[in-house]
Amino acid sequence: MPKWYFKAALQRGISLLPYSHRINHWVQRRMGTLQLSSFFLEDRLIAVKRHLDAARSCFQGAMPQKMLEVGTGWYPVVPIGLFLSGVEEVWSMDVRSLSSLAQIRELVLYLSTPEIKALLNQHLGDWDKRKFQALQQAVAKSPTSNLDRLSALGIHFKIGDARSIPIDWGKFDWITSNNTFEHIPEPVLVDMLSGMYEVVESGGGMSHYIDMVDHYHYADPEISPIHFLRFSANQWSWVENSLHYQNRLRLSEYRACYARAGVPIHHVDMEHLPEDALNAVNLHPQYQDLPQDDLLVGYASIVSRK
Repeated sequence: MPKWYFKAALQRGISLLPYSHRINHWVQRRMGTLQLSSFFLEDRLIAVKRHLDAARSCFQGAMPQKMLEVGTGWYPVVPIGLFLSGVEEVWSMDVRSLSSLAQIRELVLYLSTPEIKALLNQHLGDWDKRKFQALQQAVAKSPTSNLDRLSALGIHFKIGDARSIPIDWGKFDWITSNNTFEHIPEPVLVDMLSGMYEVVESGGGMSHYIDMVDHYHYADPEISPIHFLRFSANQWSWVENSLHYQNRLRLSEYRACYARAGVPIHHVDMEHLPEDALNAVNLHPQYQDLPQDDLLVGYASIVSRK
């Protein structure tokens, strides 16, 4: 059985169980796929710099004061990176609580190692050491797992739906996401874009990083990075699951989502896959009319301004 198919079958089976997210978390921890690594940390620190560069470009070099990340995930490296970079109020939201104070303690301890501090220096430049000490103290002293304790530092973790962000959260200078949009069904994504743009301050904006590669490729490099484009929608529905949903949208389709949501696109930075990725897969007819340039966009950062 191909590696990708084994992973898909395993996750589909888990997704049908009660408490599927907890079980999936346990399985991934046991398999080592949720362990912190320098590769993961560097990837997220690069994301912090990418978003801050986009925001500072909008604000003529000034640091945004209030930012929201959509899609907290298991280890909130990006919110902490924004906090250490000097953003006064950092908010991060997800539809369910995946992170915990224990995981943040683990993350902060890892950030304290010489190897990772070197990465902080490389990607964040003059990050705030006093803020890091305050964060260390906050997570070390807390007798509970309540993430609200970090609100005193200006880091707010919230559960919510980006389609309808609570009005009492106020407005944000900048809103970001990382590797999130590809896991959202297209109609929901349109509503999310509209909901996020509504709470952006006038003069602010958004930057969203999208991974358009078949995520099973990361577990099984033998398949093409766009392997999932060989399947019809019906065939793919038997592969996908609620724990690892992938919408398979290409960049042109994301652009259409922005247009339907009424959100302007200021610019797009993209990274293309090699042509071999396309040659290695027999495209399903629904993708055969798309331009090669569109099919081979593997990663994109879409920036909007208001």
